[in-house]
Amino acid sequence: MSTARAESLRRAAKLAAHHFGVLAMLRRLRRRERSVVLRYHAVAPDATPETPYAGPDITIPRSLFDAQMRFLCRAYRPVPLEEIIGPVRDGGAPAPGTVAVTLDDGYADNFREALPVLRAHGVPATVYVVSETIDEGATLWMSELRAAVMATSKTSLRVEIGERQEFRLGDPSERQVTIKDLTNVLVPVEAPLRRRILATIRQELGVNGDASLRETMLSSDQIRGLHEGGVTIGVHTQTHSNMTLLSPEQVRAELVVCRERLESIVGAPVTDFAYPNTGGRYPHFNDAVAGLIRELGFRSAVTSRPGIVDGSTNPFIVPRIGVAPRLYHEEAFAVTIERYRWLGQPNVGQVNA
Repeated sequence: MSTARAESLRRAAKLAAHHFGVLAMLRRLRRRERSVVLRYHAVAPDATPETPYAGPDITIPRSLFDAQMRFLCRAYRPVPLEEIIGPVRDGGAPAPGTVAVTLDDGYADNFREALPVLRAHGVPATVYVVSETIDEGATLWMSELRAAVMATSKTSLRVEIGERQEFRLGDPSERQVTIKDLTNVLVPVEAPLRRRILATIRQELGVNGDASLRETMLSSDQIRGLHEGGVTIGVHTQTHSNMTLLSPEQVRAELVVCRERLESIVGAPVTDFAYPNTGGRYPHFNDAVAGLIRELGFRSAVTSRPGIVDGSTNPFIVPRIGVAPRLYHEEAFAVTIERYRWLGQPNVGQVNA
């Protein structure tokens, strides 16, 4: 059977399960004490769904985000993250049918595009912010890299990070691969050196600065607006660095500096954290970092590892389901959520990654 035909049959099965009420029946029958936490990033205007600051794999058009929030309200009970994690932290389990929405990185479109949708449907959410990017500070380093690679007219790039490497810059799909490869190369590099390397890459590519990235990250006023609109603000580190590749002192600084900046903006405690997971090549959480997060007084820490939340989940290694383009349409979204709730992944969230 051809790949296209197999994919067509899979989609037909999902459509049938969703529209003929099979999933609704499963939701009624399977009322286990399991919850899911959803992970989003950028929410783009429908008129310009491609952005210079976030790749297509983490950018959802506003209309599709709206449709997903409408579905969640119809099929489940969207609640603040703390309503799911709190009972687990106290030795219990989350209420059946609950789901939490989270958004990573702190893009300004979370305020402009996502907040009106969330408020229209009464859906609580948590937005995790990288503090160095606030008020047009340092550009989110992955966004800077992406914008440079996509904007250049060059057809190749040579960089020397440990060893001399050459990256091809052909059509958009090839550039997407190059962005991911370069991202993985830069993940283990310490933040100050990474900035210098990015400046060199921009120079090599003939891209002047990052003018296309202005106002792409949240400002203090927008963060306050989210907070006043009922959105929980969370820590996503100061520099979006992988916590498992840093020393305990560096981890502590990344967390404390970010938390203090956010608390000064919203005028309230900020006690939720999301582990950065850039590139996906390296483990992004482990027990040692989770212990430090707990020691610093945070109440939760979420990962990018997929899975469900139940009574056995470590509240400082919480799994989330990433909402990628393959899940943008309702039938695939619905089937995926119910598959996790039905099958479960009780070991996720306890793995020493």
